[in-house]
Amino acid sequence: MKSLKFIILIFSFAAISAAVSGCSLKFWQKPINPPVTKNGGNATATSTEEIDVSDWLTYRNEEYGFEVRYPREWIVDQKKNFVCLTRKIENVDVEKITRPCHVSVNIYSSLENLAEELGVDENETFFSLEEWLNYKIKNYIFADKKIVNIDNNKGFFVATGSYTEGVNDKFLFIEHNSFIYELTILDQGIETSKESLSVVKSIKFIKFF
Repeated sequence: MKSLKFIILIFSFAAISAAVSGCSLKFWQKPINPPVTKNGGNATATSTEEIDVSDWLTYRNEEYGFEVRYPREWIVDQKKNFVCLTRKIENVDVEKITRPCHVSVNIYSSLENLAEELGVDENETFFSLEEWLNYKIKNYIFADKKIVNIDNNKGFFVATGSYTEGVNDKFLFIEHNSFIYELTILDQGIETSKESLSVVKSIKFIKFF
């Protein structure tokens, strides 16, 4: 009698284990749906939605040989080799905001000038922009870089900050002729980030006069 109860117990345990395993397998095989946004759509890491730039204005800098497009409701401020593009904010003095630029452009005269301005170990020597970026990534200043083609020039997208804390300033570095261009997108709302990314990607290089 005890043997029969023992056999029944073993078969019962085996049946329960099989059922649990089947459920677990179905759970792990089930695709995970992306988070849903407020408007009911699925949120994705990158957006393929095109921004209408037909009425955008063009900022042209012949001294440093480049131009970018920007929304007509933005304002542009230039100080020597620094250009600030920012969205107008009603009843706010933009110059008094701690981080006013939605997009900024810094122009460096050389790789040495870039390394000096943005900081580097004085014992380090760099022979290319990519080598300098790799040094910054190695020292956790930037996140891993993404190589892009911008107006037939090799560019490098990098980011700073902690993704878990939601801080993610983005940078595009491009070397063209004798200059290095650093375009920065400061951490901001999703909609503004789309516009800012379009501004950065719109950069084109022009001939010097």
